[in-house]
Amino acid sequence: MTDVRQLAKHIANPPLDLEEMLEKFDNPTTIIYPNAIHLPQSLLAADGSVAVRITKDPFCRSLIKRLRSPLVSTSANLSGMPAAATFSLIDEVVKTQVDYTVIWRQDDQTHSQPSSILKLEPDGGFTKIR
Repeated sequence: MTDVRQLAKHIANPPLDLEEMLEKFDNPTTIIYPNAIHLPQSLLAADGSVAVRITKDPFCRSLIKRLRSPLVSTSANLSGMPAAATFSLIDEVVKTQVDYTVIWRQDDQTHSQPSSILKLEPDGGFTKIR
């Protein structure tokens, strides 16, 4: 997603201070929100929650805005294997099983870290998952 307004459309009871809360995170952070709405059931966990990250990447932001829809993604790795830090480290099996690969930053060798994962609790606090 690109911003809090888009996120709020998919959370049943977003915290009133959602925007201020998210501005505190400097690093990429995925948050698990309870009570997701207006999303396919296949994207939701058994408890009805959904994990969302608001992207700051210019290409992803542009793509989401042009599509007028959030993007769904998984880590580009095989189950049980570490996440790839660069495009060149993505297993060839993964690359051959996707429908399309965007030509964007494929030569970039800057190692990136997986996002932090936090779960929003009913009291407004967070539990760190990763």
